[in-house]
Amino acid sequence: MRIFRVGCWISVLVCMIGLSRADTLTLARIFSDGAVLQRGMEVPVWGTAEPGSEITVEFAGQKKVGVANEDGRWQIVLDPMSASTEPRTMKVYSIGNQTSEIGNILVGEVWLCGGQSNMQSMMYPFADDPEKDPHKDRPERAYRGLTGQVRLKGIQSEDTLFRQFVVDDTPSPFGEARTINSKQGWLKSVPGQTEYFTTVGYFFGKELRRELGVPVGLIDCNHGGSPVEAWMPKAAFEEVAGAMSYYDGELIKWRRNIDRWNNEHGTDLEGQKKVEKSAHNNHYIPGSLYNGLVHPLIPYAMKGAIWYQGESNRSKRNDTYGDSLAALIRHWRKNWGQEQLYFFIAQIAAWKEPTDVPLEKDEWGVAEIMNQQREVAVSVEDSGLAVLNDIGHHASIHPGNKMDVGKRLSRWALNKSYGKEIVPGGPLFKEARKDGAEVIITFDDTGSGLMTGQKVGLDPTVETDEPLGHFQLCGADREWKWAQAEISGKDSVTVRHADIADPVEVRYAWAANPATANLYNREGLPASIFKDEL
Repeated sequence: MRIFRVGCWISVLVCMIGLSRADTLTLARIFSDGAVLQRGMEVPVWGTAEPGSEITVEFAGQKKVGVANEDGRWQIVLDPMSASTEPRTMKVYSIGNQTSEIGNILVGEVWLCGGQSNMQSMMYPFADDPEKDPHKDRPERAYRGLTGQVRLKGIQSEDTLFRQFVVDDTPSPFGEARTINSKQGWLKSVPGQTEYFTTVGYFFGKELRRELGVPVGLIDCNHGGSPVEAWMPKAAFEEVAGAMSYYDGELIKWRRNIDRWNNEHGTDLEGQKKVEKSAHNNHYIPGSLYNGLVHPLIPYAMKGAIWYQGESNRSKRNDTYGDSLAALIRHWRKNWGQEQLYFFIAQIAAWKEPTDVPLEKDEWGVAEIMNQQREVAVSVEDSGLAVLNDIGHHASIHPGNKMDVGKRLSRWALNKSYGKEIVPGGPLFKEARKDGAEVIITFDDTGSGLMTGQKVGLDPTVETDEPLGHFQLCGADREWKWAQAEISGKDSVTVRHADIADPVEVRYAWAANPATANLYNREGLPASIFKDEL
C-alpha cells in the first residue's frame, strides 16, 4: 500500500475497508423501520457489536443466534418466509442487554434499481404540484412524454405496501465500504414521499404490486452520469479485454494526484480535504460506485435488479461495453451468492435529430451501446431487454415518458421471475440467412405476430399500414442503402435492395434516433436494433 503523508487520509481508507470495531449493537442501515424483506429465500440480517458477543434476532416466529467476530461484525440468516402484509417488529439483542427493535416490517418482493440519471430521475415531474419539481425548466420536464403538455395528475395512489430504500451517493474509489449510507431510509408510496421514488422504479414496482398482490420494496441505488466501469467490482475487470490496465491506471492517477498535493501543500489541511473529497466524490473512477453503494448492500436478499445505464459509455470504452456489463452481472450474482439474480436492462431511448442517410457508424456512439445491450440480454441467462427506441426525444437523452420504461421492464420480471404468461418484450433478432439477393430475418419474442406500428406519447401502440422502415443492407463495397422490407411470416421479415445482388450485412434501427423504425409485435412492443454479417 502506498504510504500517504496525511493521517486523516489513512483513517478514511481504514474505515472504508471495514477494519473499525464496534462496541455497541447496531444493524446495517437497510434494516430500519418500514423495511421490506424478500419472500421465499433465506434472509441475512447483519450489523456490528462488541467482538465475541452473542447476538439474537427474533422475527416472524423465528429466533436465531450468532456471534460477532473479532472485528465486531455479525450476520444471522432467517429461514425463508411467505409474503406478509402484516407490519411486524424485528427484535435484535445481545447478552449485555443491548436491544434494537425495527418496526413496520413487511415481507414481499425486493428489487434493486440501478444505473445513471435516467434511473435516478425522481417522481417530481409526475407530482400533482408541478412547482415541486426542482428541475421543472429542463427540456425533458417540459416535454412530458411526446405530447408536450402531459401532466400525470393523480397518477400516484397511496399504497403503504409499496416502499423504497434510498442509498446515498457515496463513492468509495480505494476500497469496499461496509457501511450503508441512507439519510431517507425506507419511504412509503404516500403523498410527500412518493416524489422521491425513482420514476422508472415506481412504474415498475406499481405493476408488480398490481399483478402479484404482495408488498414490493425497491432499493434506489444509482448515480447520474456514471459509466458501467464505476459499478463493476475489481475482479470483474479481469474478464474484459484491456479493462484491468484501465482500472489500475485510473487508480494510480488519482493516488498520484493526492500524493502530489500532499507533497506540495502538506500544511494546507483545507486543500487536502478538497483533494480527498474530489476523489471520493468522483463517479468516473472504476469500481467506485460498486465499492461505495453496492458492496455494502450485499447480501441483502432480493429478487433481482433493473438497470438503466449506458449513455455515459457512448464515447468512453464504447467497444467493450457489452463485455463489461456481462461481467458486472456475473460478479454481482457471484458476490450476492445468487446465481439466479434476475437482471433486466432498459435500452437507451431514441435521441438526437434523426438522419435520412444510412451511416457506416453512428457518430454519437449510441447505436453501438444499444446493440451491445441487446447482445447481453440474449446471451446472459435470466436477463431481458426493454426496448425504448420509440419513446425518446431528439432534444434530450432523458426521455420524459418513464412510465412505459417501468412497465416494459415489469413485463420481463412478471414473465421470467414470476412465471406470468405474457410476452416479455419486443422482437429480438434471432438469425439472418441469404436467399439469393434477399435476406430472411427471424425473431424471438414475436408474441401474436409481427406488425408495423406507431406509438405516440403515453398512448398504446397502434397498428399501421405503413411499410417497414429503417432496414439497411450493404454489399462488399460497404455502401449502406435503405432496404425494402416486408413481414413474411409470424416471426420473419424479408429484406432486399434492387442494387445489391449479394448483400454482406443487414442492420435495423441503426441510429441514435431511428425515427422510421416501426417493427413491433402485436402486443405493441418495438423490435430492437441489431446488425448481422451474412
